[in-house]
Amino acid sequence: MLSSRQRRIISHMLQNKGFTSIREFSNLFHVSERSIQYDLENIEYYAKNHGAQVKRDKRSGVQLISSSAFEQQVAGDHGNEMTIYLSPEERKEKILITLFESLKPVSSGQLASLLFVSRRTIVEDLKEVHIWLSEHDLELDYMQNKGFHIKGEEQRYRESYVEVLIKHYQGGVVPSGIQILTSSEIALINRSIDSVLEKEPHYSIVQTARDGLVFHIAITVHRVRNECNITMPEEELQKLAKEKEFAIAERIQQEVEEQFSLKFPESETGYITLHLLGAKQADLEMADEFKKEESLTDSLEVFIRHMSGYMGIDLTTDSTLLNGLLVHLKPALYRLRFHMRNENPLKQEIQERYPNTIAAVNSNLSLMENAFNVTFNDDETAYIAMHIGSAIERKLEKTRYEFRVLLVCASGVGTSQLLKSKIENYYPELKVYDSFSVYDIDPNYFTANRIDLIITTIPTPEFPVPVIKVSPFLTKGDREKLNGFLNAERENAIESGLSNGPALNELLPESCIRWNEQAANWEEAVRKSVEPLVMNGIVTQEYEQAIIEQFKINGPYMVIDHGVALPHAKPSHGVKHPGFSFVKLRHPVYFGHSQYDPVKFVICLATVDPHIHLNALRQLTMILQDHEKMEQLREGNKHGLMELLKDVSRF
Repeated sequence: MLSSRQRRIISHMLQNKGFTSIREFSNLFHVSERSIQYDLENIEYYAKNHGAQVKRDKRSGVQLISSSAFEQQVAGDHGNEMTIYLSPEERKEKILITLFESLKPVSSGQLASLLFVSRRTIVEDLKEVHIWLSEHDLELDYMQNKGFHIKGEEQRYRESYVEVLIKHYQGGVVPSGIQILTSSEIALINRSIDSVLEKEPHYSIVQTARDGLVFHIAITVHRVRNECNITMPEEELQKLAKEKEFAIAERIQQEVEEQFSLKFPESETGYITLHLLGAKQADLEMADEFKKEESLTDSLEVFIRHMSGYMGIDLTTDSTLLNGLLVHLKPALYRLRFHMRNENPLKQEIQERYPNTIAAVNSNLSLMENAFNVTFNDDETAYIAMHIGSAIERKLEKTRYEFRVLLVCASGVGTSQLLKSKIENYYPELKVYDSFSVYDIDPNYFTANRIDLIITTIPTPEFPVPVIKVSPFLTKGDREKLNGFLNAERENAIESGLSNGPALNELLPESCIRWNEQAANWEEAVRKSVEPLVMNGIVTQEYEQAIIEQFKINGPYMVIDHGVALPHAKPSHGVKHPGFSFVKLRHPVYFGHSQYDPVKFVICLATVDPHIHLNALRQLTMILQDHEKMEQLREGNKHGLMELLKDVSRF
């Protein structure tokens, strides 16, 4: 009788016709070499009795000499039972599922038997499981002489379990080892959801979110059966009851209760509602509806304005960006508020494509987090970065610079035509101005015709413009070289656009700087920052009141970094001219920000349109992001600030 691991060893040897060393098998299956030797002895006996042979070599290892008859025999005996080797990540997933579904502690010995690895390997795997659970606000607890189990709030427990199952569950087939989910249970839950949603023709949810809802309900059934109930504050439940999704959730719950002969607590209705709110498939047509929620729209406009200043490119007039973020964030805020993870399948690709944008988003997200009392995870941050990155690409597309290119070939005729067609196909922004033989080029030609780039198929002498050597067929390697050049030029184009608009020292004169001011609270600190702008005729007194009212509605959105507040309001609230004020408080005051309090520097911004201040805001960011410069401001005087303003305004 072959064990599961022995069958997997046979499977491996059938797939790899050559020799495999004992050490390789030991590493592959995470057991000792002695265990592999025992397995091979059993395999040799089995092979001999079924017309095959295990060939041994001291240096190379072992090889299975089989026949079609043997392979058919193996497939017939064990084909349905053969499993593939589990990677460390797959083992971690399997351990998590086992722990989540078990109502009793699970020992390391039980896990080792389940996964056919040594206890030492399980110990290492449990370290990764511990890290994963910690990241999800859960704890891997050990009970002496009993084993391991998961501890934590019921809500986090369920949501984390759903996350594991969604990753594990593929193709509509119930995976082995998940005892709480049978095919019939899944079918019952799906029918319950379908019977309700089919009566809501205008209500749709994305498939991945629907899967999450199915798993959530299945886990709810399992937990309620075992009296593991979830609670929700009455105040939150009452808020959710006002949403139309609450009525849909009630009907789904009633269907499930009938199918499973169970009675759910009312709090379960609330959590089904949350899944529906977080799963709703919104589209851009809904953006106008979402805009009615002024707090979300206002906060997003502030966020986009800060992102524009941080990145030095005006995104404030991009309605597609605002609408896209509105549509994404409405359900996302529900997910984040109740810790409902929404795995982003594009996360890694977005992080690789937009690394600077990811960093910029992370630096400015506190504006949104503070306004809505949530913490954005990597998945949601990546979605936002994707929207911002797309907006930047749209901006660059509108202002795209056309590169004037000269082709240089051996004769100037044959290969240049082939290369020209390739270039025009791949790079519409490259305008092929002319083609020459290397011997016919006049250096003065470049200046007279504003040539930006030479693309050549042969070695050339030095020219006053960049030269890139390629194949006439424009291979993948050639395109990578051209991509590198064009990306660098695009970045230069952004940088060159940053200097548009007044510099920081123009918008922040000495008369608008106050040093070591006294303020008893945040409101007085705001008034102190607006006062210089009023005295210099930049804003009216209305601006001060608008900032204070906005603070009372949206909270300390203006606190943008450790010890730094940037109060501002809309241009319609009394702004006459663009300008900044800079106030250093003698004693820091609390604005109510959970992360960045207390505030030492209050920098008031006034602008007459969405973009005129962006260059100055970018230069201000250069100071705020530099720890040495900020330390100079903490320890220094007004003169030191004036020198810093003069310095950064040159860039």
